[in-house]
Amino acid sequence: MTIWYILVVMMCISGVYYASAEPLAIHMDKSVYNHGDHMEITIIIEHLAGDTALMYIRDSYNVTSSPIPLPISDHNTVWSAPFPFEREVFGEGGYYVDVIYGELFTTTTFEIVDIGNVVVPVWVKHVAYLWASGEASTPHYIDALENLQNLGILQISSTDDATPFIPHWLTDITAWWLTGLVTDDEYVTMIKYLVDNGVIRGL
Repeated sequence: MTIWYILVVMMCISGVYYASAEPLAIHMDKSVYNHGDHMEITIIIEHLAGDTALMYIRDSYNVTSSPIPLPISDHNTVWSAPFPFEREVFGEGGYYVDVIYGELFTTTTFEIVDIGNVVVPVWVKHVAYLWASGEASTPHYIDALENLQNLGILQISSTDDATPFIPHWLTDITAWWLTGLVTDDEYVTMIKYLVDNGVIRGL
């Protein structure tokens, strides 16, 4: 008891005494993200007072995202972003994560750095999924690949006006890509090779 009392007194004198936990806090898995990374955060709540918190992502110009509802069922709630940071949505720079829970508010910061990672937009992956599952036509997927070209993600040596064609065997590789067995960089590099060698036509 005496030793504990002495330690507390010494910590107070030295300014190292730690206050109790904050009512609401955010812990992020990283402070710096690259394009293609998924954000993961932990919401830490001292006293549970509801079942939902609201999160906003805000840029340095105070442009704020739509509210992201976070179901709360424990004092520590982990949330992982379903989609990676895309270059077309999140440019380089500083950002804020704001969380509101009842009457509580907290915020923290993170940074996005562009190191040149190839990141295919989510909507293109959705079209790829529809094409691979037979729910979208080949011309529809060709249009999506053309958008990758317009964004500078897919860089091919030339274009042609041939009838849109993609070999059916590419559906298997596309499925592997969509499940994460093939990276965005590998898939885009393969598409470029197939277009440049006339296997994929119509771009």
